[in-house]
Amino acid sequence: MRKLIPLLCLAILMLAACAPTENGDPDAARTAAAQTLDAQLGVAQADQALETAEADQALETAEAEQTALDLELNLLETENAQLEIEIDQTQAAQATFAATEPLLIAPTGVTCRLGPNTGFGRAADIAAGSSVAITARSEDGEWWLAQLQDESECWVFWSSELGFEGDVFNLPLVQGPQLPTATIAPTREPGFALSFVSDHSCDGVSNGIFEVRNTGPETYESVRIRLFDVASDSQVRAIDGNNEFLASSNSCPKGNSTLGPSQTAFLAIPLSGTNDGDPLRISVRLCTENGLGGNCIAGNRQFTR
Repeated sequence: MRKLIPLLCLAILMLAACAPTENGDPDAARTAAAQTLDAQLGVAQADQALETAEADQALETAEAEQTALDLELNLLETENAQLEIEIDQTQAAQATFAATEPLLIAPTGVTCRLGPNTGFGRAADIAAGSSVAITARSEDGEWWLAQLQDESECWVFWSSELGFEGDVFNLPLVQGPQLPTATIAPTREPGFALSFVSDHSCDGVSNGIFEVRNTGPETYESVRIRLFDVASDSQVRAIDGNNEFLASSNSCPKGNSTLGPSQTAFLAIPLSGTNDGDPLRISVRLCTENGLGGNCIAGNRQFTR
């Protein structure tokens, strides 16, 4: 539209120059043409000013947009730099964490065992507030393998009271010592072995000395001894008591009060009323309680004086 204005003005000027005036004065025509030209120049100048203003406005808008883009770019660069700093700090923290020796801290003290099971005995006590290095975990994850200052190793059960430092959860899982399989010992039947040793004099009386060996699991506290003549099948003598277990074949009654499992002792009974070469038999009864009470077992042994 602005480009049509100069053309219209030029047409008006030509018409004005050619049109006759009321009095036919050519100067008047030239004056009108000059005025028309001035008007046209004013319009052109106004149009140019408008275009200049619009161009300036467009330039200012472009500059403002560029400034906004520059600010946004600077902000992005700042955020990126901050992100790189945070990444570096995180990586440094992770490297420091990974480089820290894994430690177990016992605020209230804890027992360290020989293996990862409460059935194992105590290897050491970790004092309250102290810490120890840990090198592994049990396969079930419930025990920590601790390395003590003397470089010996023991196992600590994981509880909520423990504290940790370093990358403890990436430690290797290992199989610790295993408890031995329980075996049932064969049950031994109560019994004893009896044998004649020799004659031995006690207070001028000849005694037959017999070795008795406990082959069973019980402990005996009393004994009864009877002596028989084999030829007549008659009892010659009998004694009983609670302290009849002699320490040696040269001892005389009384003796010890008990005969334990796998122990050996000696028994004595007077041989008065018998002769050398007589076939004799001794009957022994052992009981687990004093006064021939409790569980009792008996045995016989034939011998010749």
